[in-house]
Amino acid sequence: MRTKSTTGLTEEQFDELYRLISERFVWYNGKGRPRCLEFSEALEATLMYFKANVTEEFVAAQFETTQPSISRVIAEIEPPPQARHVIPSRRGAG
Repeated sequence: MRTKSTTGLTEEQFDELYRLISERFVWYNGKGRPRCLEFSEALEATLMYFKANVTEEFVAAQFETTQPSISRVIAEIEPPPQARHVIPSRRGAG
């Protein structure tokens, strides 16, 4: 299902992003209930959600899961605000 029209990335770009993130991100540590999606599916679902600007319900239907599950997936994969923006310090200003 991974295409540029749904994720905004080519197959090669997706694979590289997956590799970079999976090196630093533990998706399932073997404890507790298994995740509803594999990490590659979770990444794809998150990219689809942001690229296509569709509802969580729509993304959930594409991955045969529930809207609350997709909401949790997106919240875990989406970077925290401090990782998205570089906020300059006032030290050295002026």
